[in-house]
Amino acid sequence: FAAGTRWQDIAAREPNWPRDAIIAHNAYLNQFEIPVLFYVLTILALITRQADLLFVMMAWIFVAMRLLQAGVFLTSNHVPTRGAFFGIGVIVLVIMWAIFIVRILALA
Repeated sequence: FAAGTRWQDIAAREPNWPRDAIIAHNAYLNQFEIPVLFYVLTILALITRQADLLFVMMAWIFVAMRLLQAGVFLTSNHVPTRGAFFGIGVIVLVIMWAIFIVRILALA
């Protein structure tokens, strides 16, 4: 706990946490938003045997963008930089979904 943070101030989830703890908490919660679509796609690609080299390379790009975004979030929190990493990650994920859908439809 940061200096001055008392148990009774946060016992019922009051918003009295130190700023750094709130930032870390928000960075953690971000991993349950857009990345969930990545997790689902990865599972589907593995099950349907669509996880080729292109998929793996794009997956690593997405993961790198998430790590960079979280790193910026937890350090400088420079919004344009964080937004750029987020945007690149989302674009990569959309392309991955598009490729996956086209490949699945081509099999049908």
